[in-house]
Amino acid sequence: MATESRVRDLMQIRHIVSPDQVTGVERLNINSERDSQSPTLGVLTRTLVYTPIIKWAFAARIRHADQSDVVLVRENAVEIRRYIVDDFRLEDVAFKADFGSSIRAAQIIGAPKPLSDAKSRDETANSREPSAEEILVNFKVPPQMLALVLQTEAEQSLLVLFAFHDTANEVQFASFRHSLYPSNEASGQLGERIAVDPESRVIAISAQEGRMAIYQLKPRDDIVSEVQVDGRIIEEQFHPILSDKLLKVDGFILLMDFLQPPASDPSLITLLLVVSTRGQLKQYVYRWDSASDLHEVNVDMKVYGLKQELASPLLLIPLKIPLAFALVCEHKLGVCGDASEYPHFEQVYDLFNVGEQGDEAADDPGNSLGVPLYTGWARPLRHVAFNKDGNDTVYLCREDGLVRFVEFQNKGSIMKDANTPLGHLRVNVNAAFTVLDHDVDVFPRGSAADVLLVGGHMSNGGLFTLKAHQDAILQQSIPNWTPTLDFAAASGSASYADSSVQTRTFACTGRGRRHGSICEIRHGISAYELVSIDMGEFLYGKPWLLPDDSNDTIHVLTSTPDGTSVTPFAKGSISTNFDAKPEHWTSFVERDHSTICATRTLQGIYIQLTDSSLRAIHGSIQDADSCKPLLENFEENSITCASIDGNSSSILLTARIAEEYRLLYGRVVRQRGCLTLQRFEAVSLEDEPSCVHVQYTEGSTVLLLGTRAGELLLYEPFESTLKYVGCYRFETEEEDICESVVALPKDPQRLSVLEFTRENRAFGLLAAFKLGNTAVDVKHSYSPYSAAKNLPDGAIIICDESIYHLTSPVGHSIGPDSLRRIWFTDTQGIGICQPALKAAGQLEPWNQRLLEEAYSELCFGLLERELKIFHLNSIGHSRVIPRHIYVGGNPYRVLYLKQFKKLVAALTINKVIDATTQVDQPRDPARLSFSALRFLDPDDPEAGDVQAKEEAFEVPQNLPPDRRFFAATMDSSGERITDMAEWSVAVAEKRWQFLLVSTSKPSRAGSSPKGRIYMYNISIGGNGELALDLKLDFNGNGPVYCVAEYDKSSFVYCSGQSLFRQSFEFSDQVKRLDNNISTELGSNGRNVSVRGSLIYVSTSAHSLRVFKAGPRGFANFFNDSISRNSLNHLVLSGTSLILAADSGANIAGFWQPPESAESDELQTVFEAKLASKVSCLRKATLRAGNDLRSTSHFPPVLASTIDGTFYRIEILEDKAMELLCFLQKLAQRSKTLCPYTQDRVPVLTQAGMLTAPRNPRERHVDGDLLAHILRGHQVSDHVAMLQDLLRMGEEDVDPQVSEIFERLAAVAVEDAGVSTEDLLRSVVEYLRMLL
Repeated sequence: MATESRVRDLMQIRHIVSPDQVTGVERLNINSERDSQSPTLGVLTRTLVYTPIIKWAFAARIRHADQSDVVLVRENAVEIRRYIVDDFRLEDVAFKADFGSSIRAAQIIGAPKPLSDAKSRDETANSREPSAEEILVNFKVPPQMLALVLQTEAEQSLLVLFAFHDTANEVQFASFRHSLYPSNEASGQLGERIAVDPESRVIAISAQEGRMAIYQLKPRDDIVSEVQVDGRIIEEQFHPILSDKLLKVDGFILLMDFLQPPASDPSLITLLLVVSTRGQLKQYVYRWDSASDLHEVNVDMKVYGLKQELASPLLLIPLKIPLAFALVCEHKLGVCGDASEYPHFEQVYDLFNVGEQGDEAADDPGNSLGVPLYTGWARPLRHVAFNKDGNDTVYLCREDGLVRFVEFQNKGSIMKDANTPLGHLRVNVNAAFTVLDHDVDVFPRGSAADVLLVGGHMSNGGLFTLKAHQDAILQQSIPNWTPTLDFAAASGSASYADSSVQTRTFACTGRGRRHGSICEIRHGISAYELVSIDMGEFLYGKPWLLPDDSNDTIHVLTSTPDGTSVTPFAKGSISTNFDAKPEHWTSFVERDHSTICATRTLQGIYIQLTDSSLRAIHGSIQDADSCKPLLENFEENSITCASIDGNSSSILLTARIAEEYRLLYGRVVRQRGCLTLQRFEAVSLEDEPSCVHVQYTEGSTVLLLGTRAGELLLYEPFESTLKYVGCYRFETEEEDICESVVALPKDPQRLSVLEFTRENRAFGLLAAFKLGNTAVDVKHSYSPYSAAKNLPDGAIIICDESIYHLTSPVGHSIGPDSLRRIWFTDTQGIGICQPALKAAGQLEPWNQRLLEEAYSELCFGLLERELKIFHLNSIGHSRVIPRHIYVGGNPYRVLYLKQFKKLVAALTINKVIDATTQVDQPRDPARLSFSALRFLDPDDPEAGDVQAKEEAFEVPQNLPPDRRFFAATMDSSGERITDMAEWSVAVAEKRWQFLLVSTSKPSRAGSSPKGRIYMYNISIGGNGELALDLKLDFNGNGPVYCVAEYDKSSFVYCSGQSLFRQSFEFSDQVKRLDNNISTELGSNGRNVSVRGSLIYVSTSAHSLRVFKAGPRGFANFFNDSISRNSLNHLVLSGTSLILAADSGANIAGFWQPPESAESDELQTVFEAKLASKVSCLRKATLRAGNDLRSTSHFPPVLASTIDGTFYRIEILEDKAMELLCFLQKLAQRSKTLCPYTQDRVPVLTQAGMLTAPRNPRERHVDGDLLAHILRGHQVSDHVAMLQDLLRMGEEDVDPQVSEIFERLAAVAVEDAGVSTEDLLRSVVEYLRMLL
C-alpha cells in the first residue's frame, strides 16, 4: 500500500541515523543567524517511565473473589498484581493510568476474606489465573472495591472502581466518579485523608483543615443487583453513593478513622479525628445511626482532650476490639479500650527508639532525614479461632525498616505485648506497608509466617517473609529509583548492540549507606535465574524444548561435540541423569549426533533433525504402540540447516548430497498406522546455504533460504514442487552472509521477516511479503540485531551477548515491531552481570497449552558449558529494571567523563556520632555529614555490591583525595559539592583533563555563606585506576552554585548572585590569571552552560539570561520577558531553541533571535505543564516499548523529575503540531479516552478547531493522552478509535471536523490524494511511530 510505504520510509530514515547526525542547521533549514522571527513549534511530552513510588499498597480482591491480588497505588496510576503464593512473587495483571490527575488518597471498601473460608493449598484458585470460561461462568462483582480521591487544578473527586474480565479475558474497570465539595482555600480542599467504615457503610474524606465530608454507601447486595445483569457488568448503573454530608472541624485534621461498632449496637457508626486546634490536640468523636439517611440524621459530635505524653501522634490504629483504638507517637503507644463515653487511654507504653543499642538502634543514619519515626501499620490475617475472644494483632514499621509486633487482648489487659521488635527489614519504609493474603490456611513452606509488602521513597521495597523468632527474609525486591536528583547520559558501550542510537541513563537515587546509589535506568522486561546446570561439555547450537504432558516435564535437547544431551526439567526439580523407560518417546531421541532442530508439533509428533538423520515419533504412549515411528538416515554430517514448523509438522532442510547442496521440504503425516514423510521435489542450490526457515500462517506456507552469497530466497510449496517466489540480495559495501532468519506473522497474507548477517547486522524489517504473490515488496532498514528464534508472540534475538524480545503488530502489516531488551536480574534486585548467552529459546505456542501456565514464562539459555533456566516476565508492559551501583552515601550529582568512560558521583555521607564529640559543624550535633566524590566504572559487573563491600564505605579520616572520596577538603565544616564539569585543555604537546568542582559552605555566626572552586587533573594511575591531582583551588564571592567550561583557557561559574569568568595560563604549571570578569545576575545562578561564545544562566528569580564575554566584561544579550524561578535549562545544539524548567513544574521553549536582532527578548514558543518539578534535562534517549524515533529534526530530550518519572520531550514542527493539537482537542472530549475529565474541558467550537494554537500553553501535546488512541492489539482497533473521535466531533462540534482532519493529516504525514481509509491508517502509523 503506497501510504504505508511512504510513512514507513519517512519514519525509518531517522531510525538508522545517529541522533547527532540529525541536529545540524543544514537539516533544520532554520538558521538562527538569518531568522529573527520564531518558528511555529510545539512540544509533545510522553511518560516513558512512571514514578516507582508506591504511595499505598493493599491486599484486596477487587478483581475476583478467588484472586488475592495486590493493589499498588502510585501518584497517577494503579497497578493490580497477582500474588503467586508458591514462588513468593508478584505478577502483572493490569495497569491503569488514564485518570488525568494525581491520586491524593486511597482506601479499600470491603472486608478481607476470612481465613477460615480459605481453601487448602492444593485447591486454592490463587495458584493460577482463571481461564476466560471460568471467569464468565463464575464471575460476580468482587467483594472489595478501591476508593480514590483524584486531584486536578479545577476540582477534587471521589472515584470508586473495581476490575473484571471481559469475554476476551482482558481486565477492564468499572468506575463511578463523584465530585467533592469545592473550596477556594487549598487547605480546605477535601482529599487529604480518607477512611472507610469497617462494615463498608460510610466513607469519610477530610481536608487539611476545617472540613470533612461523609458519604453513605449502598449495601453491597444492592450494588451487585444493579451492576451485574445476566452475568455482564453494566457500568452505567454503578452508583454506590446514596447521600453525603459536609461537616465543619475546628482545626487541622491530623488523623482520622472509624472504630469497630459494638455487638450490642451494630448500626452505630463511630468516627474518630485527632485535631490540632490553636496549638492544642483534641479528639473529635462523631456518632450516628447507619440506618438513617445522612441528610436527616443528627450527627453527634463531642470533643475531648489528649494526654500531653501523646502530643506527637503519628498513626491511628482502629482495633478489632469494639470501640478500641491505639495511638502511635514518636516514643509512646497509647491504648484506649473503650471510646463509647470518653476516649480515655488506660495504658501508655514506651516505644524505645533511636539511641538504644542492639536491634532498636537506627539501621542507617542516611535512611531517614532525622530520628526514624513509625510510618505504617498492618493487620495480618489470622484464623477465626485466634480472634474468637476479640484478640487483635498488628505490625508497626519504622521508616528505617524496624518491624514491631503488637498483640492486643480483649480480656484483662488491653495489650499483651508492645515491646517485641522483630528485626530490621533494612529498607526505607515511609509509604507502603501491608500484609498479603495467602488465601490458604496452611503456609506453603510448612510453617506459620506472614508476607509483608513494603515500599518507601529512598530505597527499594520488597516482599518479605516474617516468621516468629527468625529474621525477615527478602523474597522479591520491588524496584525504586527515587529520589531522582540528577542523571547523566552516557553513550552505549560495547555490550550495547545499538550504541550509535542509544544512550545509557545513570541517575542519583536512594539515601543512606546501604541504599544510596547511581542507578542505571534500563527499560525492557525482566528475567531472573531459576537454576544453572554445568553440562560438563562445550555447548553449541540452540536449546530445543520438547514438552511431555504425561509428567508435566520439559526435555531440553542441547548439542555437544559428542552428540545430543537430554536434560529433563520439571517445576521445582532438575536432573541430568534421566533414565527413560523403553516405551517412552525420549528413548527414540538420537543422542550420538548433534541436533540441528527439534520440536513437538501441534499434531503431537516429536521430530528431531540431526546432522545425519530425521526421526519422528508420536508422543502418546498409546499411539506410539499403534503408530510406527519415522526414521530416515542421510549421509554422515550431510544436513547443514533445518527448520520445523510445529503448526503443520512441516520440515525444511538443506543437505549436501553427491557434492551438491539441495533444498528439501516435506510434511510428516500419519498414514496407515505409521508416520511417513510427504516429500516435495528437491531444489538444487547454486550457492552454499547458511540458514532456512519454514513458516505456516493460516493455510499459507513460506520457505526462506539464506545463502552465503548474501541472498535471501523465497519459495512456496505448490502441488508437489517448490515454487520460486523471489530473491533479496544485500547491497552493502562489505560482503554480508545471512546466518539466521526469523518470520513473524502479521496477518494471513503478510510476514515481518528479519534476516541476520555474519557481521551482526540485520536488514529488518523486511516488510510486506505477500504470500501467494510473486511480487515481493521489500523494504529494509539498518538495525544491528542478530540470531533469532521464534517465540509464541515474537522472537528472542541475541546480539553481542545481549538479548531482546521482538513482537510484531497483528491485524495489519503497518506499524513498527516492538523490540524490548531483556534484562537478567535476581529476585532480590541486585544488578547481576548480564550472562553472555549464545542462544535462547522458549516453548512454542502450541506446546505451552500442554503444561502448566508457569512453563510458558520459562526461558532456556546456553553459555559455553552451562544451561541456564530463567523466568521471563514477558507479560504486560515494559518497565524499568534498574541496576544499582551503590556508593555508600547520598548521591545528588553525577557526571559522565567522556574521556575516561567513567562516572563520577558527588555524595554526602552521614555518620551518627557521640553527642559529646566536638564537631565544627552547625545543625544536628548527633550527625556528621561529609561530602565526597566517587568514581565508578559503569561496566564493572561488581560495581556497587554494597552487601559485600560495606567496609569500603567507611568515612575516611585525614586521607588525601583519592579515586573514591573527596575527604581532604569536604570535611566537617559542612562544605557541600554543588556542581561538577569536565574540562579538556591541550597546549602544545601537553594535555590536561580537569574535573571542576564547585562547593558551598553554610553560614556561621557573624559570617556569610562561602564557596570554592577546585581544579583536579584526572589521569590513569599505574594500577589502571583514575587518580586525582589537585592543581588549584580558590574562594568564590559566596556559595558557588554551578560551573562550566567556556573555552580552552577559561571557565565560567556562578557565585552568589554574580556570573564570573576565570582565565588561566598553561605551561609547565597551571597559572590563574587576574583578568577575572563578572556581572550581576539579580538572583542566584543555578545552572550555567556555554554554546559558542554565548553563556546561558538559569537564575532563581530572573529566569533564563544569555550573556557574551568580552575583554572587559559581560554583555547581556537576551532575557526571558517573564520572571520565573528557573531550575535548569538545555540548549539544543544546532538550533536556536532552549528548553528551560522552573519550580512550577513547567518546561518552556525559548527561541533565541540572532545576535544582530534589535530585540533582546527570548521568544517563548511553547510551554508544557508536568506533574512535578523537573530535576534534570539532558539530550538523551531511553528506549521504551517500541523503538522510539524522532519525528522532527530536533535532537531527542529526556527529562527527569524527583519522583523518578522520566519524560520524552519531542519538539513538534508546525504541521505535526497542528494535527496533534487537533486530535488532542477531540480526545479530551472523549469519554472512552478521558473517562474522568472529559466533561471538565471547555466546549469546542468550529473556530477553536480551525485556529492553529497561538498561546504557548496550547502548543503542548500530552502524548500520554494520545497514546490511549492506540489501545488494543490490532491496527484496526486504532483506526476505529480515530473514526469514533471524528464522529463525536461532527456531532458535538461541527460537521466539518472530518474535512479539517483530512486536510491537516494529509500535510502532516505527506500523504495527500489518498482515500480516507488510507489516510486514517497513515495517521495511526504516524502515532505508533511517535508514541
